[in-house]
Amino acid sequence: MNRHFVLSMIVVAGIFASITTFAQNRPYDQVMKDIGATSESLGINLDGTGAESYQPVRLDERGGILRNQGGRRRPTGPRTDEEIQASAAAAVEDATKLDGLFREIEEFWTSLNTQDAVTLSKTSHESAAAIVEKLNDNDFDGAQIAFRDVQQACIHCHFTHRQRTIDGFFIRP
Repeated sequence: MNRHFVLSMIVVAGIFASITTFAQNRPYDQVMKDIGATSESLGINLDGTGAESYQPVRLDERGGILRNQGGRRRPTGPRTDEEIQASAAAAVEDATKLDGLFREIEEFWTSLNTQDAVTLSKTSHESAAAIVEKLNDNDFDGAQIAFRDVQQACIHCHFTHRQRTIDGFFIRP
């Protein structure tokens, strides 16, 4: 019986180790796609709190500001307290997820010894944590400002460490 128990524990430990390794070594582009989707959701949820919306600055390939970008539609009409709190709760989930995703990106850039990208990743996950803190304090405008800080760090890193190719993007350490 002890032999079966030990064997079972070894199998369970092996499965856990392989799952953990797979989760920690997700491809960079998949993490970035998750960041994009989660950031978009966070922006919409922050808008749902009634926070003053700060449209993200988008740059063209040369680094110039794109004009007439359109943008997200803000919820219209009066918002109930329940709707605001539901948006805030969803935004907390999104910001918490972003914090973890940016920590993964920080590890990626640390492994490449690219200090400015490590710093930008760290700034992003600290700003994501600040969003959670601000939302928990019902400081929706403060959360929106922290979200803008995340967006600015993303823009800076993308234009410094990403190059467009025919097949997509190439990451430059």
